[in-house]
Amino acid sequence: MSAAKAHAEQVAARLAARAVSVQGADTKATKDLFLVLFEFLSDALCASAQSLDVAELRVVAARADDVGLREARDIKKANTRAKALADMQREELELADQLGRRDQQVLAWVEDHQGIADTLIGLFRLAGRKDLAERVRPTSRALAGEEITPAETTTSEEPSGGPVPG
Repeated sequence: MSAAKAHAEQVAARLAARAVSVQGADTKATKDLFLVLFEFLSDALCASAQSLDVAELRVVAARADDVGLREARDIKKANTRAKALADMQREELELADQLGRRDQQVLAWVEDHQGIADTLIGLFRLAGRKDLAERVRPTSRALAGEEITPAETTTSEEPSGGPVPG
């Protein structure tokens, strides 16, 4: 607010000139009005700061009279937090171990799945069943849950459209 006090005259004159250009010569927003406004804002801010200082001093006083109780409480909290932190770290390690084991199983499954899927696709194509080969792997839309794959009902040994080449 020191800038408002130091430059009040200049700023008030400019604001009053602006008010004249916006509202005309009969505007009530005069230089004197802006000077009063700046003084009020400055005083209001000072009063607010003083209230804050009083409240802060009350907090400091309240804390000062229970130093021993607070220190004991803080030590107890620190011990509780240290135990809780150790428990959390142990749980995180256990979880990390289980996630690592699961990830290894996922990698093994992916390898098995890829090999089996590739083999089935090849066998279906060799048997002339391109229609079955195309259904071995789900489409990207099916993986995203955007389409529902109908239940397989094909039992014929020949695809519709012709005999199996041999």
